[in-house]
Amino acid sequence: YDNNYRAVFAESDLLPGLIVDKYGDYLSVQFLSLGMEVVKETIIKLLSGIFNPKGIYERSDVPVREKEGLEQRKGVIYGEFEPRVTIIENGLKMVVDLENGQKTGYFLDQKENRDNLKCYVKGKTVLDCFTHTGAFALNAAAACAKHVTAVDISADAIQKTRRNAELNGLSGRMDFVCADVFDLLTDMESNRKHGYDYI
Repeated sequence: YDNNYRAVFAESDLLPGLIVDKYGDYLSVQFLSLGMEVVKETIIKLLSGIFNPKGIYERSDVPVREKEGLEQRKGVIYGEFEPRVTIIENGLKMVVDLENGQKTGYFLDQKENRDNLKCYVKGKTVLDCFTHTGAFALNAAAACAKHVTAVDISADAIQKTRRNAELNGLSGRMDFVCADVFDLLTDMESNRKHGYDYI
């Protein structure tokens, strides 16, 4: 049973500029086009009726809105709100920050790609660049990768990744590097410090 998924994929669902992600009892939404902004209240009513969420949080805090003549917005638009939720994805627990995480809080649209790692990484070494909350890294470690290195320029992202690894008992096969990925990869190439089976 999976209670976390992308419910609306914008253009792919013929709703340009609308993204709806479901995180357990909460929805996180983005209204990125003027067309969706105009019918926002109707969409909120429909979402509350279909999903009966505890709360809906808007993450329309992206510059692309300004191209549509809209200001950036962020905040609760329905019900109550819990900024951090624990979700289960592919059997892994993840703490997700809906208020300050990237996009709608997390990259739910990549769930199947993360799950597919199990077909490739067993016994391999993996470098996860731009780890964010460690989702790819954790899925690789859970799929019996020999060792996983999670890298992000954000110290907060590395802290969240470390916490999520501890939550799943995977810290022993992982390390966590706070660095600019571009500088790190350049340095690895210059010093011929490769050694990863998958990046």
